[in-house]
Amino acid sequence: MKIPATLLIITICTTWNACTNTHDEPTKTTADAVIAIPELPKRGAEYGDPTEYDHLLDAYDKAKIKLRTHPNDEASLLRIAEVFITDARVTGHYGPDHDAAISILDRLIAGNTKKDTKAQAYALESVIRLNQHKFAEGLKLGEEAVKLDPARAFNYGLLVDANTELGNYDEAVKQCDKMVSMRPDLRSYSRVSYQREIHGDVPGAIQALTMAVKAGVPGTEE
Repeated sequence: MKIPATLLIITICTTWNACTNTHDEPTKTTADAVIAIPELPKRGAEYGDPTEYDHLLDAYDKAKIKLRTHPNDEASLLRIAEVFITDARVTGHYGPDHDAAISILDRLIAGNTKKDTKAQAYALESVIRLNQHKFAEGLKLGEEAVKLDPARAFNYGLLVDANTELGNYDEAVKQCDKMVSMRPDLRSYSRVSYQREIHGDVPGAIQALTMAVKAGVPGTEE
């Protein structure tokens, strides 16, 4: 396996409106108010399984629809960032897709968002920095994600990837062990495979990668 070379303005008027308006309206934060959702680039060619692209478009459209009425919906903002990251990985259009995702993630990180949301935003931006070969940045972002959400296996995968690329092999193995013990799935098995390969255990690497394939979901990019 190859490791990928992942606000509130208060005025007298708004306070008065909130007290007198009989309709339930979503609360906005400063971050939400300035986030403009970029358009997902159209694909000029077929990349991979068309079913995967259909899933991606469906996720993007559902999130945008939700944000029309609930612009502060953190789950939808994270989902759109994930869509752009996936599209970049599939098509190779890293520049525009990563810029779009970062514009959303930076606002979530800086905003008055829930702890879990902030952790996921740090994790996804770590994925991007690792893809950009900014491994030290990716490691720092991954560490922030782990601090906020130490129970999420995905976050430890970021530490595996970053430490491997930075040559911290012992630490990479340590974090890989944590990840696979927490969640034995495609992501963790594939990292186990790579760690075994770079340490010379080719049969063990093949075995782990076979387990990763079996743990994958048909019709998805992974």
